[in-house]
Amino acid sequence: MTDTDRPEALDEGPRARLNLALWLVALLCAAAVIVMAALMWNTHSADGGSFLTRIGHTVVDTRSEPDADFGKDVGKGVVTALPASDSSDQQRIADVLDVATKMANAFINLDWRHADSEVAEVRSMSTGGFLKQYDKSTKSLGILSTRVHSVQKGDVVWAGYVDGDTKQAETLLAVNGTVTSKMTKGQPMIRNYRLRIDLQNVNGRWLVDNLEFVS
Repeated sequence: MTDTDRPEALDEGPRARLNLALWLVALLCAAAVIVMAALMWNTHSADGGSFLTRIGHTVVDTRSEPDADFGKDVGKGVVTALPASDSSDQQRIADVLDVATKMANAFINLDWRHADSEVAEVRSMSTGGFLKQYDKSTKSLGILSTRVHSVQKGDVVWAGYVDGDTKQAETLLAVNGTVTSKMTKGQPMIRNYRLRIDLQNVNGRWLVDNLEFVS
């Protein structure tokens, strides 16, 4: 899915992009330099909105009846019961976040000693333009990771559902990790990332068709 294909609502606001191929090189050489020149900023949307301002919180109320304190004055605020979300929507959002989290973990965790299996895992969750771009990068990835003995480890510490429907979805995730290599002399260096992951429903299966680093 290209930027021109994605609905306007998902393209609003500034966000920093890091080309996948350049990121793979940057990952392996992270101890030497931080490749900032590859960052490309999108212009503000017509209404001045920001991507980060569109990040929402999904509140699920599993109660079948309103709380007894509904509308009750509690001093500095009012307790308001929210209607329960449709069960199918809850399951869809859960499925999307599950795939996005698995992709982020697979993409960030990279060990030169078994890069082939890790690359295969990322490919198994990919589709469209992202899959094509990733495939073009994997050859150089294997060569460079072996050369510098790069090992990157990370875990998703937060995942949020931004927008979507039954056909596509947009998520935002935070990943904290470390990278070690010959260039770091075996010492772990902290690397924290914020990822935007877009997914497409392909024959009933959620697959990633876009992955970006965002500020």
